[in-house]
Amino acid sequence: LEENISALVSKLKRSKYKPEKSKRVYIPKNKNESRPIGISTIETKVVEKGIVVSSTSFKKSNLYVAYGEGNSDIVGKKIGNQFKEFANDDALLILLSDGTNTNGDSLLKELFSILPRVTVVGGMASVKNMNDSTAVLVGNKIIKKGAVGVLITGDLEFETSYLFDWEEIGRKHLVT
Repeated sequence: LEENISALVSKLKRSKYKPEKSKRVYIPKNKNESRPIGISTIETKVVEKGIVVSSTSFKKSNLYVAYGEGNSDIVGKKIGNQFKEFANDDALLILLSDGTNTNGDSLLKELFSILPRVTVVGGMASVKNMNDSTAVLVGNKIIKKGAVGVLITGDLEFETSYLFDWEEIGRKHLVT
């Protein structure tokens, strides 16, 4: 998997990627007719949809989960306070929030007021139509206005990277 992803990223960066042709199959439409459908390769779907696949192994690390619901600033404070006793300068926080009710700037401002040196990665759920709603999940709980965070501490080394013209940010770390 990692080799395939690396090869795909390399082709994209060098502008050498060419999508494979879709496989055409026919499915029954009714008793006497069938209709064609195209089946794309996984690689083509990853490129077309901008799907980012990530795989990480944590060997000597501790994971902590926290979430908050409500106004963005309150969520940032709540998650920051829940992680305060575990966080250190080398901690990594994976933060995911709903995309329609949470103000990312307010959430991060309050979070960084409590955890100023923690590296944060993650994102907000998105929608095609602004009339739709988004949510994040933690356990069996659905959060429609808020965020979920996973704090990773321990002997960490990792590096930030980007794909599809995202800007690279942050410090390099080792995750073991």
